[in-house]
Amino acid sequence: SLRFFLLSSAPLGQNYRFSERLLAHTFRNVIMRFYNCYLFLDYTAKTYKINSFKRPRKLHFLDKWIIALLEKTTQEVVGLMENYELVKAARKIEDFIAELSLWYVRRVKSLIKDKNSATAKLYILSQVLKKFSILSAPFLPYLSEIIFQKLREEKDPISVHLCQIETTQKPELDVLERMELIREAVSDLLELRSKAKIKVRQPLAAAYLPFSVTQEEA
Repeated sequence: SLRFFLLSSAPLGQNYRFSERLLAHTFRNVIMRFYNCYLFLDYTAKTYKINSFKRPRKLHFLDKWIIALLEKTTQEVVGLMENYELVKAARKIEDFIAELSLWYVRRVKSLIKDKNSATAKLYILSQVLKKFSILSAPFLPYLSEIIFQKLREEKDPISVHLCQIETTQKPELDVLERMELIREAVSDLLELRSKAKIKVRQPLAAAYLPFSVTQEEA
């Protein structure tokens, strides 16, 4: 927590303002969110008695989005590190953890209906977590190593710190733009619910959007 807090607080060479409150914020919103994503994978695998994950034949829109976001984040973080902009790079790491935990994992839970669907979803999550642990290793060396070791395959290097960060894949920008549009619509609908004093758990009779959505995106 302290390492990431210092890396993300102020540019190198400038004074730090240490705060126990902000350090606790880093622990909750970075360390625990990242680890809880792994704990969800581990718990779900044990619940459905899954020993190995299987790549799905077809990727769900949500899976395409998190993969594209990881590729985009990887390119951004590597570019920032090459320019020694560690504060900005660390904040990109924090942003991805938030997206993975608060948007992807929360929605994947509702898509897991049985062992087959769990196997497919956990495959994507395991691959994302392992690749992200390689990217986050310079910032979160111990936690990244723990998660990498739990997901490591025989073909992988013996340590996350011996892995190369891959930046060859280009992110699907159209998928990212589409998700941004959908999330803006969700935010607007929540705001309208609040103004109308309609509880979030209360179903709506209908919701009209200025664009069409597929069943997967809904």
